[in-house]
Amino acid sequence: MSATFRETFQAVRRQVLTAPAGVTFESARSRHAVLARQATVQALLDLMRDESPGRWSEREAVTRALVAEQQRNACGLWASLLLCAYYPMLSRLRHRIYGHAFDDDDLDQLVISGFLQVVADLDLDEVPDRT
Repeated sequence: MSATFRETFQAVRRQVLTAPAGVTFESARSRHAVLARQATVQALLDLMRDESPGRWSEREAVTRALVAEQQRNACGLWASLLLCAYYPMLSRLRHRIYGHAFDDDDLDQLVISGFLQVVADLDLDEVPDRT
């Protein structure tokens, strides 16, 4: 995994914690009860970082709300929040990809774009849980 992969996610995280992102997040809170329970973007990211079994159902609900918002309005915030929330998983995936067919930066982008394509194509009606 390249240092650029980590740096990309650090930059995305800084971006989602800015005031304009907070305004977009605030408007979605009225559409999703699970988002309404998160006072700030930081609180949402803290919840998504908590991998304890007692938080799984709430994390699932947040994931579904973020996917729904991304599919509804593919603005940068929703993709960025999903990337930040799932950085540990994406980082582990990227670390396991080896080969010489692509350089590191291309593999980094392949993981990111592949994840976002799955989000775009995911049918939330057909996938009721374990999103």
